[in-house]
Order: sequence, then C-alpha cells, then structure tokens
Amino acid sequence: MNFKRIQIIFLITFVIIDILLFSIMNQNLNLQTEGDGSGGSNIIKEMRNDQITLKTPSKDNGNGYYIAGSRDDVINQEAYKLTNQNVKFSNHVLQSTFKRPLAMYSSHPEDKLDQLIKSESFVINGNSYQYNKQLSDDSTIVYVQKAYGSQLYSSYGEIKFNISNDNGDKRLLGYTQTYLDNVNSLREKSQTISEEQALSALYQYNEIPNNTKIEWTQLAYTKYIAIKKNYIFIPTWIVAYKTANSSDIQIKCINAFSGSIINDDSVKEAVGDL
Repeated sequence: MNFKRIQIIFLITFVIIDILLFSIMNQNLNLQTEGDGSGGSNIIKEMRNDQITLKTPSKDNGNGYYIAGSRDDVINQEAYKLTNQNVKFSNHVLQSTFKRPLAMYSSHPEDKLDQLIKSESFVINGNSYQYNKQLSDDSTIVYVQKAYGSQLYSSYGEIKFNISNDNGDKRLLGYTQTYLDNVNSLREKSQTISEEQALSALYQYNEIPNNTKIEWTQLAYTKYIAIKKNYIFIPTWIVAYKTANSSDIQIKCINAFSGSIINDDSVKEAVGDL
C-alpha cells in the first residue's frame, strides 16, 4: 500500500471520529437549548451588563460541511495567461507586479476590481474569489476564495491587492495570490451553531473580556487539519472585538459544529494584523 493511500485512509478515519464526537456534543447542546430556550438571550443580557457592546445576534442555525482541498500550484501552471505583469512564484504563492500601475479612480477600488478579476489575463481563477471588507484596508484590498456558499479565511486561498495612495491618487501596484484546488465536501451538510450560541460560548469560556465592543462576526471556513498538501476545513465563527483601552482588534474563533474554542495561529494569520 503506497504512502499516499495511507494518508487518505488516515484522513478519512480522523474525520469519521470527529463526526462521531461532534454528534455527541451536538446532542448535548440541543438538550441544553431545549432545557432553557431563553438561555442564549440571558447570556447576551449578562454580556451587556458587563459593558460588552454588541448588536443583537441571530438565533438562526446555519449549515456547513467538512470540506477538503489541496495546494497543487494550478495558478503557477496557468500564469502564462497573465498580461501587463511581472510574475514570480515561490512556496505556493504567486507574486505579481504590474508593469503599468492601474489607476483606481473610485473611493471604493473593490468596485473596479470586481470587474477586473473576472478576466484570466488579470488574475487566474478570479471568479473563485470574493471581496472581503473585514480584511481590507486603505493599502490592501483582500479577496478570499469561496467555498460552498461561504468564504475561506485562509492564507491558502486569497488575493491581496496592493494599493498606493499618493494624495488621493490611488493606483493598483500588484498582488499576491494563493489558491486551494480540488475543493470538495467530505460528507453531507450538517447544522452549525447560531451567532448567538457562538458569542454566548465565547463569553462563558471567558474569551471575551468586560468593557469591549464586538466589531464584527463572520461564519466562514478555516483550516482544521493538514496532511502534507491536503487540508480539511470546517465552519468557524470568527469574532473580532476591541477592548476599551486599545484600538487593536482581537480575534477569537469557535468551531461552528461543536462549539469548542479554536486556538490556531493559522486563522489569525489569515485574518491578518488588524
């Protein structure tokens, strides 16, 4: 039996075990919810009493998959299609510099990029990406890869466009791109916890301190496990907040299947230094 086949069997076995554990935890979560239908709302009230500022979170459960993908360097193989660019490729990352920077006349460069990204002479597989407001700023416009109706928060599937701003004259200088190939689901769709449940769990785990403001929340896919070039992603609630005595955004993540805390620097790396 070759090594690659062993890897695949190990990967599938790991996921099956995790699914069984998730089913047990999900049953417990459902029993707790049925026992006190107002539990989540009461916790949100407690958060506000502790001077945690947040919008009223949704109580609706979502759905998601275990999804898998690989890094096969497809974008490097198709880089010959790109025009007006000097391209380098190293360690699964394509780095492009435009020979002639492109003027961005709008105060919202993403409006123009939404159109440009559809052309394969501009970006490889651009239709696989979607603009992400939370990860973008004045100098970097971030597009993340899409997967099963959601977004991948991963440094393995994103485009970062570099924007110069000289006295209001915005120009597109180039970009870096990564791409996750062969994205597919490993099992049927499963229910995820609600935004309210995610925030309540983080609060109960003492992951959200008093006197903070919840800046934004996002249900997205983040990396779960990796075996060489093969990766499994799971639905994750990503919560960004600021404390009263700091302007820096802090990131907390929670497994949207099990409700457990995710302590993984790769998620924070994908979100970036906010």
